[in-house]
Amino acid sequence: MQDMDAKYILRRPLGMFEKNQVAKQLTKGYASVTLTAELQHPPRPTNTTATNFYKQHLKSALLPLIQKHPMLRLSLLMADKPAARFVQLLHLQLDGLVIVTDQDRFWDQETQERIITEECQHEFDLFALKPLWRLRVSCHDDAADRCSITLSVQHVIADGLSTATLWKDILIYMNNSSGDMDSVNKVDGDTVSFSFDTSDDCEVPLPIEDRNGPKDTTITASDPMPADGWQGDFPAPEGETLDTVLHLAKVGDKAWTNLLRKAKMNSVSMHAVVYAAYLLSWMSVYPNQPVKTATAINCRTYCQPPIPDDELGIFFGRYECGWPLDKLDLLVNNSTGRSAFWNLANIYHNLIQENKLLTCQRSLLMGDSLPAYPDAYCDVWYNARKNFKMGRSGGLNISDLGRFNYSSGDDDLWKLEHLWFAQSVHFYATILAVNVVTANGTMHAAITWQRGSVLENKALRFIDLFISTLEKESSK
Repeated sequence: MQDMDAKYILRRPLGMFEKNQVAKQLTKGYASVTLTAELQHPPRPTNTTATNFYKQHLKSALLPLIQKHPMLRLSLLMADKPAARFVQLLHLQLDGLVIVTDQDRFWDQETQERIITEECQHEFDLFALKPLWRLRVSCHDDAADRCSITLSVQHVIADGLSTATLWKDILIYMNNSSGDMDSVNKVDGDTVSFSFDTSDDCEVPLPIEDRNGPKDTTITASDPMPADGWQGDFPAPEGETLDTVLHLAKVGDKAWTNLLRKAKMNSVSMHAVVYAAYLLSWMSVYPNQPVKTATAINCRTYCQPPIPDDELGIFFGRYECGWPLDKLDLLVNNSTGRSAFWNLANIYHNLIQENKLLTCQRSLLMGDSLPAYPDAYCDVWYNARKNFKMGRSGGLNISDLGRFNYSSGDDDLWKLEHLWFAQSVHFYATILAVNVVTANGTMHAAITWQRGSVLENKALRFIDLFISTLEKESSK
């Protein structure tokens, strides 16, 4: 029997990937991961406030969402202690899960960039026994039939693929419950408030180390990476604080369709296509410099049984690839007969395929090399300040969610227009990051860097080259 005064139920200790994500916030080097959907919907009634309208509709979607995904009920206990663990909250307040800002002209790109940046920068309180996710609705009376909703999560409960799962479910539940808009719309002057009862017993998914993954203690934890690779234009200042700079960019459906066709002709993935544009654009802005790149690898399929794609949690490894100058030179001056673009796409596609399993095997060794939490996990990031000349490990990082597996139907009242995947910078590590998701046939990219780490004109030139490279390759 539960204590009537209790606020939570004790759940399992944190796994190694989860400890790593909490450590990134404890060291003040990282905040949140986000997925933002721009939606079209029936106009808000004039006698209903924006806050009431959106909270009422989202309440109907969140009821089944929270029931389906136990990770959404969790908070942390003793987050900065060796005994850190999850706890299941017994109640979730709608007001704490949904915030509405009704003066946001989100259709203006600069405004949308500000909104997403603010949510990426949001730090969930790790010690307040509160949910580790939220939805921010951005809207304006000048567009009463549209809104932008940003899902923000603390990475400890969800990886990037999990955010896509959540948004797919939200869209399904919102459209399933919106058949009679009049019955859902709240027309009185009171703000919608609601408490979700989450006290029923639920099964919290196990961490990846307990999912029969491909752990192999005979391999090394990672390849040695060059310490003198590109680390930005300026060293990290003393007392640096998290300050994400974010820009959005798109490749339209016509160009993207052409790239899909060419990728098939060249037997490479679209991820490899995006990567080729990423690295070659960076090389144009920063010539004659070695660099390392990192890519998130989904490890779910390597566990036994495979972890379902729609299960929330952190189940990704990190594939790192070093590019010394001689290898970079060979990309451009190759003898394959291919252009530098398709040569690189082919090379990287093969590298990814060859190293997926190895990446997951190495990732599962993290707990062996970092036995003491939180100190050892935090020191991984603090040591970047001491071990690298610029105070950060540097390099490039691409996080690619691929194609968002949801298409709005003719009968849907809540229709997806655009989707943006983004996360805060990690200022102990990556310099220039690209986060990508494809929705409605359009590639959506969020490019981020820590303010002051690079020359802004160089970063902006990189973005222009990144998009123009993809568009040019699509039209050749």
